[in-house]
Amino acid sequence: MICGLLRSSCLCGLAASFLLTLVSMSPALAETIGSVGIRGNVRAEDALIFSTMGLEAGSEYSPETVRAGIRNLYRQGLFRDVRVLAEPGEGGLALTIEVAENPTILRIRYGGADKLDEDDFAEVVELVAGQTLTARRLNGAIRDILALYEEKGYLLAQVKPEVRGTERVDVIFRVQEGQKVQVEEILFIGNDHVASGDLRGAMETQEDRWWRGGDFRKEIFRQDKERIVERMGASGYADARIVDVRKAYDETRERLTLEIEVEEGPLYRVGEVSLDHGGVFPEDRVRLGVLLKEGEPFNTLLYDQTVGNLYSLCHEEGHIYAKVEDRKTRREGHRMDVDLRVEEGEPARIHRVLVSGNTRTRERVIRREMVVAPGDVFRRSQVLRSQREIFQLGFFDDLQLDSQVADPATGDIDLILEVQERQTGQATMGMGVNSQTGLTGFLQLAQNNWMGKGQLMSIRAEFGRFREFEFSFTEPWLLDTPTSAGIDVFDTKRRFETFTETRTGGDLRLGRRFPWLDYTRSFWRYSLAEYQVEARGGNEDEIGETSPSTISSMTLTLVRNSVDSPFFPTRGSSTRLVNEFAGGVLGGDESYHQLQFGTKSYFRTVGKFVLSLSGDVGFLNGLKAPDQVPFWRRYRLGGIARYGLRGYPDYDVVPDPGLPSTGGRCMLTSTAELRYPIVQSIQGLVFLDAGNTWNRPGEMDLTDLRRGVGAGVRIDVPMVGQLGFDYAYGFDRDETMGGPGWEFHFQIGGQAF
Repeated sequence: MICGLLRSSCLCGLAASFLLTLVSMSPALAETIGSVGIRGNVRAEDALIFSTMGLEAGSEYSPETVRAGIRNLYRQGLFRDVRVLAEPGEGGLALTIEVAENPTILRIRYGGADKLDEDDFAEVVELVAGQTLTARRLNGAIRDILALYEEKGYLLAQVKPEVRGTERVDVIFRVQEGQKVQVEEILFIGNDHVASGDLRGAMETQEDRWWRGGDFRKEIFRQDKERIVERMGASGYADARIVDVRKAYDETRERLTLEIEVEEGPLYRVGEVSLDHGGVFPEDRVRLGVLLKEGEPFNTLLYDQTVGNLYSLCHEEGHIYAKVEDRKTRREGHRMDVDLRVEEGEPARIHRVLVSGNTRTRERVIRREMVVAPGDVFRRSQVLRSQREIFQLGFFDDLQLDSQVADPATGDIDLILEVQERQTGQATMGMGVNSQTGLTGFLQLAQNNWMGKGQLMSIRAEFGRFREFEFSFTEPWLLDTPTSAGIDVFDTKRRFETFTETRTGGDLRLGRRFPWLDYTRSFWRYSLAEYQVEARGGNEDEIGETSPSTISSMTLTLVRNSVDSPFFPTRGSSTRLVNEFAGGVLGGDESYHQLQFGTKSYFRTVGKFVLSLSGDVGFLNGLKAPDQVPFWRRYRLGGIARYGLRGYPDYDVVPDPGLPSTGGRCMLTSTAELRYPIVQSIQGLVFLDAGNTWNRPGEMDLTDLRRGVGAGVRIDVPMVGQLGFDYAYGFDRDETMGGPGWEFHFQIGGQAF
């Protein structure tokens, strides 16, 4: 309604102005303008109105000039009415420009919007407070709001504007959102050879079912039509097209049937494939990228992929200005000949590497992770690998790579690396309850990028039944070489239900990258610690000897990590092989050998869902006798800690439930986990865990696994780390755990409760 009033006001004002001008001026068309005045303007400057109208005292009056000036003033968007009044005066006509200004927007509000908030509208609606309100701007805002609802699937949404006030107004958009339109059925007509199921499978729009929604979104459906044609082209129907799309709504207009009529055209087969190139690459290497085979159905996707492969081959060797000319020729008998010509050009080199955005991290920390340097041939895979290595530091929330031509004569380029720092320091304190350690409190200060040098430092103190002090420092690039060095100092006292464990000592660590094994590093650690175990609650027989013992051990670890993110990975894998020796030539009171292998892989599945599969297996063996392994070193599964098994209390899964303090010499765990990013820093997950412990390798039985299933959430919190909440059901809990049931697990960073 308000749009109509504004529009009518403009039209009426313009018509009245013309009429008044003609009536008033007709007797004096050749008169001189004696004076020009302005009336009615509040916010608009006189100078703006004078300059726009083009009327000056002393000039000859012209009706065309008046009409043109009125039109120009309306185009400013500041006025809803403009009139020019005239009367005889000294020295000629006395003209008065009378204006009525459009109102100024004071506030913009949205009523009835439950599915979207004001931030959503602000991103698309160009109408803002402080602007002059015009009919055009108001109608544009309505279109923007409706388009936003259409994008979200609300095709039935309605918007009515309401304007309150006169000079300074509030604009209120009354929204009736309606329900999302759901796709009841997708039908295809004319597809005689390509199955309808295949065409539906190519679409993102889906039919509404009880296990999934079927929202209809116009933009998504527009892309789906392209996917349908591509799918038919992949089957050899290169002339396929969509003839028509018919939409049928039910009586509520909330459910929709799509009827898509297609025309497949003839089936084409690959004819002669000719390839010409400049000889920079061996013939067999170039031919390897050609995926089309003579006589096979002409697959348009393989054709596009072939062209892409040729470009990738050139770009990988620095020929970023290469050209690939491709031509398809239809022959008799529905044969498709293909002619490919490659012009490699000269390779480009990296002129400079420019880094920006690193407000804390020193530039050399970033540069030393790059596998490319100025003077190198520009290879896309190495540039992307450099991006991955820098992101794996965990220092940045975002990392963007760009390039620009540095020298048009040579084609050399500058690499531009822009980073966005993330909060790497953590200051965490809190309290928790654990079934084994009871009530504990903790304080942790950690910095993964100490002084911007990439060094890691951590101080941790825990108190209660679980008392602990730990200090750790790591230099990742010792003497500017890819060698890491570190030291750990610890003093802990843990009071469990059946025993108290005291441990005091320290570690020395060294690590080195393997340049000839991709993504792989090796680590060496020497540990010297004194252990004291005291039985509690009459468990002396179970605990055995409790005198202090010195443990001197050496650990060799091989790690391969190719995941794409240190926070929430979506692809890649992480594999670890641990080989630990204690005692023997190293001295100490305990002698044992541990061999442990673990791996975890990530796979992108449907949409944003990420599947991770992981498994760990470990063996402990006494060097003097197989069973002579300290009980506190044995495997005890349960909870979400080091050897986790969700759905079971911490450390309670042991070979003999009657001896809960004595773990096994062998263990096996496996996990399947499906994650979904709710927002950037929050992921929901469902999981299935299985695992068990045994006293001897020969007793290991894959049919004898404790199983747990549940759901959880992971939250990345700056200054704190990752919070984890899991709720799991343990199917195979024994009577000491109260039988099958639920268990809640909570962790902050690496600390589980």
